Amino acid sequence: MTAALLIAIGVMFIPVAMLNIGKGEPKSTGGMVLVTGIITVVGAFLQGTVFKDVFTAALLFSFGILYLAIAHALLSEISDWRSVGQCSFMVAIVCAIYSYLFLVGTKMVAPSYYLSFMTATFTFLTIQVTFMGYGKISGKSVAWSLFLITAICLFLPGIYLMAYGTLPF
Repeated sequence: MTAALLIAIGVMFIPVAMLNIGKGEPKSTGGMVLVTGIITVVGAFLQGTVFKDVFTAALLFSFGILYLAIAHALLSEISDWRSVGQCSFMVAIVCAIYSYLFLVGTKMVAPSYYLSFMTATFTFLTIQVTFMGYGKISGKSVAWSLFLITAICLFLPGIYLMAYGTLPF
């Protein structure tokens, strides 16, 4: 389930990145983000209830909520993105905690350097979105992060998990 969600999120990240470099339209991009947000929240429900993996479900829920907030902002064409930035900051905190837990491992969480790296990069991205929401950095820097993260932290692990049943590294 999570592997397929990684691919779906990556498919949404590219149009968002293109929008941030001036090659897109907010409402149609917002529609893609809305669909991805809904799919992510539904996936989080399934991950927690069917697969009994509340640890992954909680992370998916936080991202799903962020995607829904971004979708609303794009579809409504709001001019003040500070609320999206605040939501993104909270997701950054969650990602940082997950990154640490994956790094050291716990009784309930197996250590994984790759998953720690992935969640650390999402921490960086969500901090960038926070700064963008407050007008402190440009959308272009976020766009380039989206391109890199899509390749390294979404498509690569998603495809590896579906094709080989393991993470690439």
